[in-house]
Amino acid sequence: MNRIRFLPGILIILVVLLLGLWALIACLGPGTWRFWNWDAQSWEAVGTGLGGTALTIFAFFAFKIQDQQRQLLHQQIDRQMIEQQATTAQELLSEVLAIMSLQEGWMTEGDGWERTQPLSEHKDLPLESGNVGVRLCRVEVRAVCDDARWNAPAHQFFRLIEGRRTWIVRDQVQQDSVSYYGALEGVDRPFRPALLSSRALQGLCAWIARVGNANASKLLSTQGLDMLRPYLVSVMAEDRVEVLDLWLSEEATTFLTECRNWWQ
Repeated sequence: MNRIRFLPGILIILVVLLLGLWALIACLGPGTWRFWNWDAQSWEAVGTGLGGTALTIFAFFAFKIQDQQRQLLHQQIDRQMIEQQATTAQELLSEVLAIMSLQEGWMTEGDGWERTQPLSEHKDLPLESGNVGVRLCRVEVRAVCDDARWNAPAHQFFRLIEGRRTWIVRDQVQQDSVSYYGALEGVDRPFRPALLSSRALQGLCAWIARVGNANASKLLSTQGLDMLRPYLVSVMAEDRVEVLDLWLSEEATTFLTECRNWWQ
């Protein structure tokens, strides 16, 4: 393969040598091949021609070496970029999985709760431990990020629960109101009003901002962004952005808008 790559250069060198020889013969006249009869001027002309040819050959090989070094450098940079993008995607995936696994959410649980009943009107609901009837059940963040639409009241703060500030992200369940269509589309599941803690909300918004920055700085490839798509879809809808507005930066909001344009 290397021989084939250098073949054009070798042909160029042969052509240059032949042209130089022809030029010498043309300049020196008939009988040039009888070099033992050359005078000093003839030898000077030969030396000039050979020097020019040597310089041409040297310049060609110098260019080829520089070009090869440039290609190797670009290949190394591309390889490092691919490795960096893969590492970034893995880190972002691990981060969002950890956030989704946090038990920093609460949903209403128990008989007697009306679907349209606002959670904001029942801020004294007891926790699940040792209580019967309607109560608050602690859940993972991923449970609150289901496909039912979020809607928050004007005063989003709920109350302190076990030392955590909690905020209403779904005040009431609206009939046939879906925020996005996920893997569980068509599966019959009960949707409930829901809360998230400050830790969960800040963690989600910080993760969104980091994904947006990585994507803008080319540290996240298209494949890496597709790998994060299921988790971005669960927070990119307009109803999610409205609820998360208190914690989202302007850049993160713009990034989620771009995600909706790509995937909806």
